[in-house]
Amino acid sequence: MTEFRKDEYKKVQIPFGFNGCEQQETKILKTSTEYLRDWRKKHPIKARRYGRNYRRNHPDRRRHLNREHRKEIILLLGSRCWNPDCPIPSKKLNLITLQIDHVNGEGNKERREANSTYGYYTRILKKIRSGSRDYQLLCPYCNWLKRYEKKEPNCYPKVM
Repeated sequence: MTEFRKDEYKKVQIPFGFNGCEQQETKILKTSTEYLRDWRKKHPIKARRYGRNYRRNHPDRRRHLNREHRKEIILLLGSRCWNPDCPIPSKKLNLITLQIDHVNGEGNKERREANSTYGYYTRILKKIRSGSRDYQLLCPYCNWLKRYEKKEPNCYPKVM
């Protein structure tokens, strides 16, 4: 079977005709990604089952991708707290503690729209690569301070 590069069409000349006519027809074959997309549409139950089994059998794969996406987001956003008045010196700040903050404060809604952590990080990464300024890195102290001052949702503890 011929191998195709991702998202590349391959034109194939197929001779046909009657009594040796030299007419040729050009067919465009589907790439593997297009074929799989069509197959998933035709067999949604099987596709879900395969995906579920793969995630069950390869849990470390998704965790690894989440970590890689988060590292790349942190590197693209500058690897430091964006608050100029941050009381924590940048030398003492660990990269693990940095939090991805939405400038406009709608992160909870976006997190709910993405069905998984992987989808959430992938969406953020795509937006940052395209030049979006909707995200910033903040240390936990500055992030909670911003949430309290701007009265963003879910920043107050629920009182019973």
